Amino acid sequence: MGVFRYFKKGQVQNLESIIVTMVIVILLVLGVYFYFKFFAKNLQQTGLDLSEIKGTVLLDRITSLPEFTCGINCVDASKLLASKNVINSNKLYYKNLFGDKFGIKSMIIEQVYPKPRISRECLSSDFNSGDYPLNCRSYVVYENEVSGNSYNISSVISIYYPNKDEYMLGKVILGVYR
Repeated sequence: MGVFRYFKKGQVQNLESIIVTMVIVILLVLGVYFYFKFFAKNLQQTGLDLSEIKGTVLLDRITSLPEFTCGINCVDASKLLASKNVINSNKLYYKNLFGDKFGIKSMIIEQVYPKPRISRECLSSDFNSGDYPLNCRSYVVYENEVSGNSYNISSVISIYYPNKDEYMLGKVILGVYR
């Protein structure tokens, strides 16, 4: 009998019961650990999905603001230039509105087609030049200097140029904080 020679039958049964209980506890702890690890991963993915949905809704809401729009899925280039000046002169108000309330890091509108000859930001001084809108590519409507974890969402949009009475294809890129 070797090891069990010095134990009585009751002591052996107690030892077996303790070992079985320890194995069950270890299995339960491992099960709970893996369950919560999986649950946390699922919860994180759900949070990312909700963040993307929020960003998409926000993109639609921002592009339909009267400060920028000329219709459904259309922005007016002259309004973009004017609103940039207004936003820059009232930075604190728009930082509270866009950054704090909506969670926007940046809003950029790029002209996609026809492709501009020069890839730079459009300024108010470019508006009256003869080769406008092909002399610039993007309108930086809002940009928050505060760094943070963010991602970009984008959507196709029509850009209306009232000085030429033309529509061109563009893309609105919204940087949204997570």
